[in-house]
Amino acid sequence: MASATNHHLPNFNFRLPLSLTLQQRFEICLEKTESRLEETGQLGLFEPPAIPDSGASEEEILALESCLQLSLPEEYRQFLKFRRYLILDDGFQIHGLGEVEEGIEYPWLIGKKRSPGKCLVFADYWAYGDGDYLMFDLTEPGQPVLACLHEYGSMFARYAPSFSLALWRMVHELEF
Repeated sequence: MASATNHHLPNFNFRLPLSLTLQQRFEICLEKTESRLEETGQLGLFEPPAIPDSGASEEEILALESCLQLSLPEEYRQFLKFRRYLILDDGFQIHGLGEVEEGIEYPWLIGKKRSPGKCLVFADYWAYGDGDYLMFDLTEPGQPVLACLHEYGSMFARYAPSFSLALWRMVHELEF
């Protein structure tokens, strides 16, 4: 695997979210996202809605896994059962199960030419430039999350140890 570095990403303290259950992390992230979108007047502006009313069924998730020919990381699977996708802001979206025509992307695989190895892209992350994204490194144990920062020559930086911690970090980075 090509080396992942954090020269352009600031350190992030995961101590608080690590003390919470997975469900608590999801619920807090959803509450903070809804609150921030409401405060900025963006809550009703996205179509489809920024926060879907429900999660995906097991059958829908199995169909996605079949299409991708892989098992999704467990925390991401659990999130999709909680919510089908999530729009945090323009350029910050957790891909999932929605209507592509409505702007909800499905997660997608990329190979070694555009990543450090076999990776699954699951989020837009335009903190440093449009077109940046977050992805699971499927070649590493635990499938950590990497950020692809194309403004820096397609640099891959370690972003979070897991999906829920990546979601937590995205939500909290947007608070500033």
